[in-house]
Amino acid sequence: MKFEELIKKLDSEPLSKVLPIALRVAQEINKTDFEKWIKLELNGYFNTNPAMSDGVEVPEYRTITGQHYDDLGRRLEVGQSNLNFVNTTRIRYSTVELENMIEKGGEFSVRDPFMCEMIKDNLKVEVTQFSFPSAQIVSILTAIKTELSDRLMAIRDEIGSSSVSIKDIREDIIDLKPNFFGFGINLNALGRKWKSMFKKK
Repeated sequence: MKFEELIKKLDSEPLSKVLPIALRVAQEINKTDFEKWIKLELNGYFNTNPAMSDGVEVPEYRTITGQHYDDLGRRLEVGQSNLNFVNTTRIRYSTVELENMIEKGGEFSVRDPFMCEMIKDNLKVEVTQFSFPSAQIVSILTAIKTELSDRLMAIRDEIGSSSVSIKDIREDIIDLKPNFFGFGINLNALGRKWKSMFKKK
């Protein structure tokens, strides 16, 4: 299989099938950064993944927008536009899990203790889950495919398309309002904390 054939597979095969082939390519041509990125996308951006080393950050293209809720199902309402980042997160799941989410459809909820603690410390409200529609996962998978295609094309241009032979591998809403008064929230500092959440932890 040539690089062009592998790139074409992106149009017809799910990422969970194409990424293992790309991993073989990365290993055969000794592209360690590419190999590490593939392993992160295949197995997720979790500390249990050996590829998730210090300094690795969940990519921005894995950002989703949703809503925070408490245990009673009450939604956190963020009224200030410069706090809109609070209603986003970068999803860490593997490509297989992301594909399964799309197949199941509907709404998903995740629990991130670090995120909940940050909201409690800075906005003085307690939330326990972050919910988002599965439709948002489509754009993430598309972004991963685009990134994979770009990386393969760059390698092809660097070493030539025939240099490597690849074997086939086959509600009832009660608004929760953040209390901004008397706490002196530093929005820039909170934004920096929010971004740090997507590194290894």
